[in-house]
Amino acid sequence: MKANTTISKKDLYTKAVKINNQFVHLSTIKGNSSPEIVEICTKIRKRAENRPMPNSKINTHQFCVTLINSRLEQIAKNLPDEGYSMGSRVVVSVLKFKASDDRTQDYAKSYKYRASHGSVYLNLTPSEFRYTKVIANLVTYIYPNQKTKVQKCYWYVRSGYKSAFHLVKQEGFIFAGFHATTKEQAKAGGERNIQYQKEQAKKAESHAKALRLQYSFQDSLNAGNCEAGTRAFILRLGLNSTKKYRGSFLLGLAKEKSPNCVYHVERMINSKVRR
Repeated sequence: MKANTTISKKDLYTKAVKINNQFVHLSTIKGNSSPEIVEICTKIRKRAENRPMPNSKINTHQFCVTLINSRLEQIAKNLPDEGYSMGSRVVVSVLKFKASDDRTQDYAKSYKYRASHGSVYLNLTPSEFRYTKVIANLVTYIYPNQKTKVQKCYWYVRSGYKSAFHLVKQEGFIFAGFHATTKEQAKAGGERNIQYQKEQAKKAESHAKALRLQYSFQDSLNAGNCEAGTRAFILRLGLNSTKKYRGSFLLGLAKEKSPNCVYHVERMINSKVRR
């Protein structure tokens, strides 16, 4: 789709607004519109992102209250419970603030037995709350004023079940999101985590490059997609089998117009990702 050089600026803008509202992903617009249309759509979206909400005044007190409640809810959701089959209610508090995670279920009213539920209560001091975070699905307290990479900490674990339940602080160490009872184990596990994150970052970079490449009908077949399915995808989306299309454009188009084909488009793109 190319803009007519004789079209007025007003008509061009109107056309761009229509296209911008039609497609969710900017990559879809980039792959099927003129540079002038893409530039206008990009500006429209940037203005929308930076536009302040009407009457939006920052209330510092309300912001802090919301942040505290959110942290407490996260802690409650990640604490272990007694292990009752019908669940427990976990309550976490600090000062006057309180949050809960209700994991309980009940039997049907027609059932003759009554469900047994557990309850877990954790009251944190302001200091404990300040240095407590949820790391790798574990509620973890990291001792303050540590300058080493491998830090001393404790996390909450379950000791016993049901009536014998106790919430216990497991002392240990943490490094790069890896918990262990010894400093050496935490260091080794953390280094593995760091290496894994680097590998994932490289894959993400390669995938981003693959999205920018141009793909043809033959590329789909080379990736293992069948000819009939590829032709059906081309026909459904009004593409041309003799042309090449940007990977990001094809993926965005598939997500919007043909979700069942997303896997096959991703397979073609991933075939270009450097392993």
